[in-house]
Amino acid sequence: MGAGVIDEPLRTGGTLRYPFLPTFAVGGAIGAGCRLRPQDVRRQRTIVATGLAEPLQLARELHGLVAHHATGSITQAQAAGVIHESAPQQIGPLAASTLRRLGR
Repeated sequence: MGAGVIDEPLRTGGTLRYPFLPTFAVGGAIGAGCRLRPQDVRRQRTIVATGLAEPLQLARELHGLVAHHATGSITQAQAAGVIHESAPQQIGPLAASTLRRLGR
């Protein structure tokens, strides 16, 4: 297109007063496209990476929550075994208070 604009005076007898101006406009548009394309690619990659990172973060948080509650349950079960050996009459009230605290 630039060559067509530059040789326009030869084809039309010079009716275009400044034949180089459209060449600059076309060059500017191509330059802007070359500049914006990599930014768009980076933006798309960031969107994909964010879409993958969010479920992984949720999985980590869920794993931590479940591990915390499982550890607490195991600790309570071990404590119940120790209490059952030394004071079996206390197991019933302790279990009832634990169930109330858990909302069951």
